[in-house]
Amino acid sequence: MLYCCESLVFLFFLFKAWNDALISQWCSTWLMEINITKTKSLTFSTKLNVDRHAYAIGENQIENGTSIKYLGVHLSANLSWNLHTEHIISKASKTLGFLKRSLFQANKATKLLAYTSFVRSQLEYASIIWHPH
Repeated sequence: MLYCCESLVFLFFLFKAWNDALISQWCSTWLMEINITKTKSLTFSTKLNVDRHAYAIGENQIENGTSIKYLGVHLSANLSWNLHTEHIISKASKTLGFLKRSLFQANKATKLLAYTSFVRSQLEYASIIWHPH
């Protein structure tokens, strides 16, 4: 998968030359200019030794990455959800700490509403993807 700023380009071809031509053609067709500094190439696999291809757009080499954040979900090349769950737990914990400090004199109903609105929503966001059971 190739991540381009706000766009995704999925590549499923086996031959590198086809992939390079496909990227260039896609950019020309859609009049897109890809920001190379924000672009990463990821190969998703559970294997330990993965053959990572070197992609380029024109003369610019695309960096091989290990993870990306797409629509608020951290996707790891090794198909693990550890990075994503660690991030959302940390974020929700900070939010909960802020609410505790801010609402220490509030009644129980207000605290519950704040927890449900701010903390639980962070924990449950996209949970169907990373924990489908």
